[in-house]
Amino acid sequence: MRELLNSKLIVTDSADSFYRLFPNPPLGLVLLNYTEGAGEATRAATLVPSSAWTLIFLCSYGTKDAIDKAKLIADNLIDNIIETTVNGQTMYFQSIHYFNTDNQQWQRRKDDGYCEVYTRDLFLSAYGLSRLYLRCGEDTYKQWSLKLIESIYKVQTAFSSLCGTELPAYLDGAFPEFYLRTDAGVEFYPVNGRVPLHLGDIAYDLVQTAIAAFGNSQQTAEGGTYYIGDINDRFHNFIRTNCIQSQRGVMETVGLPYMYMAPIEGTSDYTGKNLSPVYNQWGDVNWTSDTVLWSVLGLAKNEGSGAAIFVARAKALMINGFFYDVYTYTGVKDSEFPDLATQATIFYLEALRLTGGTYDYKTEQALMKVQVDSLDPNSNGLYYWSLEDKTVEMVATARIFTGFFNLEAFASGMPRKLYFDGVDTSTFGLSIIDVKGRWEIPEGEETSTKLPGMDGTYYHHTEFKERTIVVKGLLKHDSRSALVAAQKELNTLLNPKKGECELRFDDEYFNVYKGRLRGKTVMETVGSMEILNLQFNCSKPFIYGVPQYYKTSGSVWLLNRGSQKTPLRLTLTGPAEFPVISIGDSQIYINTSLGSTDIFIVDSEKLEITLNGAPAAHLAEGDFLYLEPGETEISTSAGNLEIEFSEMWL
Repeated sequence: MRELLNSKLIVTDSADSFYRLFPNPPLGLVLLNYTEGAGEATRAATLVPSSAWTLIFLCSYGTKDAIDKAKLIADNLIDNIIETTVNGQTMYFQSIHYFNTDNQQWQRRKDDGYCEVYTRDLFLSAYGLSRLYLRCGEDTYKQWSLKLIESIYKVQTAFSSLCGTELPAYLDGAFPEFYLRTDAGVEFYPVNGRVPLHLGDIAYDLVQTAIAAFGNSQQTAEGGTYYIGDINDRFHNFIRTNCIQSQRGVMETVGLPYMYMAPIEGTSDYTGKNLSPVYNQWGDVNWTSDTVLWSVLGLAKNEGSGAAIFVARAKALMINGFFYDVYTYTGVKDSEFPDLATQATIFYLEALRLTGGTYDYKTEQALMKVQVDSLDPNSNGLYYWSLEDKTVEMVATARIFTGFFNLEAFASGMPRKLYFDGVDTSTFGLSIIDVKGRWEIPEGEETSTKLPGMDGTYYHHTEFKERTIVVKGLLKHDSRSALVAAQKELNTLLNPKKGECELRFDDEYFNVYKGRLRGKTVMETVGSMEILNLQFNCSKPFIYGVPQYYKTSGSVWLLNRGSQKTPLRLTLTGPAEFPVISIGDSQIYINTSLGSTDIFIVDSEKLEITLNGAPAAHLAEGDFLYLEPGETEISTSAGNLEIEFSEMWL
């Protein structure tokens, strides 16, 4: 995720010479991929899923930088939304910019009079905008998300009205794919009669997020009432009726859900068993291992018992190497297209978790068959987003927002790399052999009182002592002089006088420790190799997540996924008359008025209160605020409130 944030896949400067061959790309556009040569992009492509998934990714990551870039992406998506009228109803559809090689300019596809519309794109864009609204509370993202959600509901309803006449009755609740032709009087054109089965996961997440953000009951543009929850309920009933009960859309050869249900050629009969696999009109194989397991994941979120059957089948297939040899769109094997194998792995693991299954050694070893080494300095295994490949194609379909998945580290249970103060120590030739002290509960110090006549003592509380992390590593070079030079560089990086710095490992990419070097010992030297022992002390014994960022001018629900209550940093800007900040049963009363340029900060970690940088504890009444694990609502009576915190675990 750090690499994605810092890359030029997300356009933040249209005038950057990096885009010289594709000049002036719109702000917030996400390049699907590019090939870099001589400091510039030599290929560029875009798709709605690239932008939407990156938006979702950034909202989940949650840092201020991530949310700022998420807004740029959302604004670009909104600029590409099509408003039209179909069957007398107002509808909105999602398009995207593309580079016109004829005139060497970026254009909006919706301006061409022709637009490919995929239900997937509507789901993803609405989901991303909903998640962004929950982070920043800006009404623009609420309004456009609801417009797309309403259109999803209307599309589903329109096709349902055809079931039993022009379409089979059992397709009720489905979303047949279609084109939207604005140059032909705005009509739907079906795409090969295909009905996606793999969108249940996105439908579920969109509906859950939207209901949390906006409520279930909504009004249509025409004044009618609809319920957001009906979208997922109707779609999952369609999946249950077909995949689970009637086994439609299930491949005979492997017994797993297919990416699409397609009619038997020349008919409207979707019961055919020619799904092993089906080739479309372009000769492409119409399914991949990741989308098959994506279908299973959608089932698992709605009903674990039904999905458990497919999870068991998928596990058996993984163990016998089936997914290693699955052919993909491009005509290569999954093992030659590592992002698909990685995504399939993640979908399977998540489905397994949701259905209560266990992950065993045989499956682990089978997944390792598809390991592909990378030159990316941040991984030597499979992972979601590849700096080496310069692509977000993985982001376009990845569902689990860990941002990093190192199969080798996962399978061995041991990290391969240590990062200190943001620097990858493997660049100095250091590889990790062993780590101790990360997951142990730190030693506690109890406070208790011995009362006369009382057996035992009266327990008051326990305070944790420092956490100690010991890293054993191999420093290896080709010559003794290179080894000595690397030692000097390593000593400069780890200098204890720098104080506590971010300490993390590649198998806990989003988790960090705040530590300082206590000691560095050379345990053994053989030629140009040394075994090192590094001891880090963490004054705060917790494991920290990346800093989370929210913003509101009213109220917002904060999610603390950690196991510990965490201090909040609150930044309030005016104008505001004697504002009150509330969280749960606790309040902070600010006994002054804030102008539009005033900045009032309450920092619960540093125990500081400032107004425009000057001490201002005398202007606040109440306790410092902390965030308990789980979901908690925070509000301000006036002004704009920014909330920052890091989740914490023991």
